[in-house]
Amino acid sequence: MNFEWAARRGETDCWICAASSDGMANWGKRYFQSKTAEGVAGAGRTVNDTDSQYVYSGIEALENMLYQNNLDSSACAMLLPIEIAKKYPFPFRKYHEDEFTTYKYYVSVEKVAVTTKPLYYYLQRKGSIMHTFGKASIDELDAADNYVIFCKQHYPKLVPAAESKKFSDYCQVLLSVINNDDINSRDLLRIENYLINKRKQILFDRKCRTKNRIAAVSLFFGIPGIKCVARLKAKGGL
Repeated sequence: MNFEWAARRGETDCWICAASSDGMANWGKRYFQSKTAEGVAGAGRTVNDTDSQYVYSGIEALENMLYQNNLDSSACAMLLPIEIAKKYPFPFRKYHEDEFTTYKYYVSVEKVAVTTKPLYYYLQRKGSIMHTFGKASIDELDAADNYVIFCKQHYPKLVPAAESKKFSDYCQVLLSVINNDDINSRDLLRIENYLINKRKQILFDRKCRTKNRIAAVSLFFGIPGIKCVARLKAKGGL
């Protein structure tokens, strides 16, 4: 198709990066074009209106990912130059390894081409680390912290976007805690303090996705508030 040809023009050595699969979801493809390759289209321009395909600059793609629009931190269905994958390998003995890595892919390229058409599927098992609390959850918190640290150091204007992604990840970890006895009190306090301190910022940042802003509102009723909203959603009440 024209979109794929445009996104890959000038590339001959690419790497398909797919995380080990343990959940049911679908992803569009994301093509990364190295800084030495030819440009493919104007930043943010729709390449094909019917298939919802776009081309972003690397920085635009990072912001899009942090605000959780049509890009994600998952490594699933990414096609990128192999030299970038080698430059930023997954961290050793870390869960959520793509959370520590993929944002660096975006800022290492000139253009990121995206399609929202489902082309990739995977099955998520019941006991997935995405939905149960454990060591993986602490790694997810650390990865979320890295987004903010990275943006403060290199892209200060993207700090609000990084805070939005961190807020979302912290909420996810909090909601995976079924029994407070399962989590170290220090880690629980870390989560609660961050969410309470950032709820107002997230609520009034119109770039944040609706899901995050609803969570922020619920947090004005404390941690029980967000857990109540999560239960209502699970029962189909929202």
